[in-house]
Amino acid sequence: MGGMLAHAMGAKYNYASVGFNPLGLGEGVRRFIDKGDRGRCKRANDVAYAECHPSFAMRGDWVSDERGSKVARLLVKKPYIGQ
Repeated sequence: MGGMLAHAMGAKYNYASVGFNPLGLGEGVRRFIDKGDRGRCKRANDVAYAECHPSFAMRGDWVSDERGSKVARLLVKKPYIGQ
């Protein structure tokens, strides 16, 4: 959960962030980030900005590696930021 929160707060308040095994951002979190400045989430995931929000996923992690975990395939969406 910390990686997702780091990305959300970084994108919302224009700070760099680093996420390790981050969960995906739900619709409500994306609305919170975009509130007052539409498109902030999209900008944060743009190639020019994504380097400010890197994500690192460990192979086989049950939370964030959708290729190596049935649980992750069911529960996790892409981070939307820092891909």
